[in-house]
Amino acid sequence: MAIYIIKVTTNKEDRALEMIADRARKKQLAVQTVVRPHGLKGYLILEAEDRDAAEEAAYNLPYVKGILGQDVPYEEVQSMLEPKAEEVNIEANDIVEMIGHTSKVKKQKSHE
Repeated sequence: MAIYIIKVTTNKEDRALEMIADRARKKQLAVQTVVRPHGLKGYLILEAEDRDAAEEAAYNLPYVKGILGQDVPYEEVQSMLEPKAEEVNIEANDIVEMIGHTSKVKKQKSHE
C-alpha cells in the first residue's frame, strides 16, 4: 500500500473525504483508508494500492484539487495520524476540568 496526500478546498475536507470514500466503495477501488488529519486544513491522506487507484478515487470530484507528488512514507505523516499524549502531573487536591464529547465541563477535586 502507498500513502498519498490529496489537496482539497479548505473547510471542505469532510465533504471531500465522504465523496472519495463513496466513490472508492462503489467502484470497489483498491483504496484502504481516507483520513482527515486533525489540524491540517486543505489536505486529506489516502492509502491505496497504487497511484491509479488513488487518482480514480479522487478524479474530477468537487473540492478535490489533486494529488501532491508521489507516495509518501508513513513516517512523514505519522505525527499527523498518531497524536502524542501529553503527560500531566495531577497532585492530590488539585482541581481539574473534565470535558466530554458533549462539551459539558465538570470540575472535580482530585483525591489520593
